[in-house]
Amino acid sequence: MLGRHGNKFDGVKAIILISAHWETDQPHITASHNPGIYYDYEDMRHMLPQEAFEFQYPAKGELQLAKEIAEHLKLSGFSPVLDENRGLDHAVYVPMSLMRPAADIPVVQMSVITRDTEAESTEANIKLGQALESFRDKGCAIVGSGGSFHNFQAVAAAFFEGQEVPERSRQFEKFVESVASIPDPVERKTKLMGWRDLSESYLAHPASQSEHFMPFMVCSGSGGNSGGKQFDMYEYRGTPMGQYEW
Repeated sequence: MLGRHGNKFDGVKAIILISAHWETDQPHITASHNPGIYYDYEDMRHMLPQEAFEFQYPAKGELQLAKEIAEHLKLSGFSPVLDENRGLDHAVYVPMSLMRPAADIPVVQMSVITRDTEAESTEANIKLGQALESFRDKGCAIVGSGGSFHNFQAVAAAFFEGQEVPERSRQFEKFVESVASIPDPVERKTKLMGWRDLSESYLAHPASQSEHFMPFMVCSGSGGNSGGKQFDMYEYRGTPMGQYEW
C-alpha cells in the first residue's frame, strides 16, 4: 500500500520524520550526516528472525537542517536536543523502504513529545507541528509515522482468534478524518484537544498508550490553514488505519 505513494516525495529536498517510537519530554533530533540504523526492538531479539537485525536503509541525514530545526524550535519555546548518535528506528526505515527504496532523500528523524498527561502531550505535539510548518516552504516534507489505530491486544485477538474489532473503531477513524479536513488551525486544534472525550478513542489507543497518535498531532499542527485529507486506508479485521496529508 505505502509503496504506491512514493511519488509524493518527488522533488522533496529532505524529510523531517516524527517517530512514535522515540518519546522525549523535549524535541530530540537526529544530527548526523550518516545516522545509520537503530534496531529499537532489541529486547525482542529472542522472538524475531536474525534478518530483522540486519536490515539496512542507507538514507543520509542532514546535519545543517537538524541545526536549523533546533534553532527554530528554541524561538517557539522548546528546548530541543541534537542527538549525534541515534540512528533511524523502524518507524522510519520500514515505511521509507517501501516508499523510497532507493533511499534517495535525506531524513532527519524527530521524537514525539510526552508530558505528564495525554492532554498536555497532545497540545505539545500540535505546537511542535506549528513550529515546523515553515520548513515545508523550504522544500521539506513533514511526515508522521505512527497510526490512527494502535491496540496490540485487539489486533492479536483479531489475528489469533479471528475476532472482528468492534465497529466503533471505525467511528474513531471517521473522527480523525473529519478533524483533519478542518482548514482553520484554531478549530482543528480545539477538536483534537478533545479526542479523549470519545469513548472509541480507548479502543483505538488504550489509556496512557497514545504515543502512536502523536505524530498525527504534529502533522496536523504543521498543516497551517490547509484542510487535510485521507489519501489511503489500510484495514485488518476492523482495525482501520488512515493516511493523511496536508
